[in-house]
Amino acid sequence: MFLIDTIKELKTFNYVPILFVHGTSDTFVNYEGTEMMYDEYKGEKEILLLNNKPHALLLEPDMDNIFNFFIEWIKNINFFNLKKYSDLFYFLNSEFF
Repeated sequence: MFLIDTIKELKTFNYVPILFVHGTSDTFVNYEGTEMMYDEYKGEKEILLLNNKPHALLLEPDMDNIFNFFIEWIKNINFFNLKKYSDLFYFLNSEFF
């Protein structure tokens, strides 16, 4: 049910750029759900599937490389393409995020 609700919520924010990140060895949450959300989302998006990485990506020895990827992705967001900043802040503070 959570995945269905999440996909519905994503459809209301199709102008917010989203980076989907998931480890393929995650035993807590299946990465195929992330692929489904990525496929359904119609806005600007990118997916990063990390082979043989678990759920707790932040605890990985090569987290610096992963973190640097996040920073570069954020730097490349064109905030002027967003519908309005207030919607972005609503999204970041919503229960979804």
